[in-house]
Amino acid sequence: MTSSLVGSEMCIRDRNRKNIQNNKLDDLLLAHDVNQACEYIQDTYLEFRSCYLKEYEQTGGNVDI
Repeated sequence: MTSSLVGSEMCIRDRNRKNIQNNKLDDLLLAHDVNQACEYIQDTYLEFRSCYLKEYEQTGGNVDI
């Protein structure tokens, strides 16, 4: 599906996803649940890294973040 999205649609999708992720992280930090917040940050990073590496391989290193 992602390959069929145009640039502006991808920006909207990514912006909405970031807002949801930021809200979840804010909720965890406000609840003083530092361990869960750290786990969430690590999981989010690993997911990003996986997507980045996949794009890197598909584009031959031309990845725009």
